[in-house]
Amino acid sequence: MLIRLFDFLNAYPYQRALQEAGLSYELYPDPRQVWEAWKRYPGDAALLPFAAIASEQRRTLRWGIASRGSVRSVLLVSTHPPNSWESIRIDKRSLSSKQILLHLMRRGALPSLPLLSTDVQTDGRIADLVIGDEALRIHRTYPYEIDIGALVYSVLRRSSVFAVWWVRPEVRGLLSRTWRNNLSPSTEWIKAAAAKYGFFPGEINDYWKRLRYRLPMIGYAYWRRRFRQGVMETED
Repeated sequence: MLIRLFDFLNAYPYQRALQEAGLSYELYPDPRQVWEAWKRYPGDAALLPFAAIASEQRRTLRWGIASRGSVRSVLLVSTHPPNSWESIRIDKRSLSSKQILLHLMRRGALPSLPLLSTDVQTDGRIADLVIGDEALRIHRTYPYEIDIGALVYSVLRRSSVFAVWWVRPEVRGLLSRTWRNNLSPSTEWIKAAAAKYGFFPGEINDYWKRLRYRLPMIGYAYWRRRFRQGVMETED
C-alpha cells in the first residue's frame, strides 16, 4: 500500500497513527512535493493540499489538517507595517494557504497586492507568507505578524482547512478506522516529536491543541466551494 504524507509537525500525529496501525508510508518534505508525486502516480492515499484537490470530493475523507482560529504555522510576517506593504512573497511550498490569502484579499480583509515567488529579491516593503515548522520557529520574531488562521476566523467565522486525505475507495474504510482508533496524541508522541522537530514539548502540546484533524463540516464545505471556483491557481 502506498500512503504519502508530508514531514511537518502538524502531520506527525498521522505518522504515529499509521505506525500504531502497522501501515507503512512515504514521507515528503512538504505538501507541494506530496501533491507533485500524487499527480505522477496517485497511489492509495495521500495527505494533500485541499486547494489542489477540492474537485476530488468523492475520494476525500473528512480528515486532514484545519484550525479554528489562530494556527501559528501560517503567517504573514514583515519588518514593515501592513499599510505600507507593496507586495507579498509566497512560500512556494504553500498551495492552500496561498489560496486562502487570495480569498481574504477578495473579501477586503487584506490589501490586494502582487504576489511574488520566494526566489524574487526586492528592496521594497514586502511581507512574507510562511508556512509549516518554519512559521512556528519565527512566530513572534517579526515586528508585524498576521496569523492567517486567526484572520480567517475573525473575518469569515469559518475554520481554515489546509490539507485533506485523498484515498482510493478500497482503502477508505481502513484509513477512516485508523484515524478514529489511533489518532490520539500522547505524552510519548509529544516527547518523540520534540526530539524529531526541535520544539519544546509544551510548544507542541499547545500547537496540536489548536489543530483540527477531523475537519469541521462548515469549514470543509466552505473551502471546497471556494477552491473549486477555478479562480485560484495552484500550478504556479
